[in-house]
Amino acid sequence: MTDWFENLVWGLLVLAIVVCIPLALVAGHNEKQEWEAFKEAHDCKVTSRIDGSVMPTFAMDTSGKAVYGMTTTPSKTGWTCDDGITYYK
Repeated sequence: MTDWFENLVWGLLVLAIVVCIPLALVAGHNEKQEWEAFKEAHDCKVTSRIDGSVMPTFAMDTSGKAVYGMTTTPSKTGWTCDDGITYYK
């Protein structure tokens, strides 16, 4: 790779990180605000909870070596609302 191309790739990567992280934070905040408004408007009550979990993972890389890791799922709360639907958040 030429130096200018490598610098361009690194610059674009840094730019993507600098732009994407704040956008993800704003989107998450907006989603939480929308849920809070919906929860109040539809008289949602906690009716269930699901514990998170941790699971081992296994794969093979392109050279045939074993790759081990962990995957997690977050805990969730079930909210039953006056529309009869249970939403998990």
